[in-house]
Amino acid sequence: MKYKIPLYIFPYSIFDGYINMALDEILFIKSQQKNSLFLRFYGWKYPCITFGYFQNPEKRPAVMPYIRRLTGGGLVYHNSDITFSITGPMAPPFVNSSSIYQFISQLLKKTFHSFISPGNIKLSQRQILQKKSYKCFEIPVSGDILVDNKKIYGGAIRKKGRAFLFQGTI
Repeated sequence: MKYKIPLYIFPYSIFDGYINMALDEILFIKSQQKNSLFLRFYGWKYPCITFGYFQNPEKRPAVMPYIRRLTGGGLVYHNSDITFSITGPMAPPFVNSSSIYQFISQLLKKTFHSFISPGNIKLSQRQILQKKSYKCFEIPVSGDILVDNKKIYGGAIRKKGRAFLFQGTI
């Protein structure tokens, strides 16, 4: 099946957390105005913590910059991770939140198989409540990627109108 939605890919870049979140927001706004997909890969100039849109900013550590994401999810400590965002219209293959998560998770899982033993990689099928935590990488949820039962990838989504923003961290 061919799709007629243009895809713009931005090269890997490193910025501070405030700039990274601002760029994702700008691309989300642009995707609402245009019928285009934007894919951006990025890193972090300085360590920081991002927190989900629905979290209470009062429960924050004071040790480093603490920045709200447009997407949901828990606290994510950023330092040497690779982060990406994809934003675009709600159109095939991205028809709902579940299809977005599954498409991206399956793509990453196949990529990881090229350098990690396939027997050690699995997709989390449900929330695993080992302990209560606001830290994203301590609580695997459906669609996250686990290696030897440790979460190595997670993502979060935000939808507005007929557009979506997905942010993922490896």
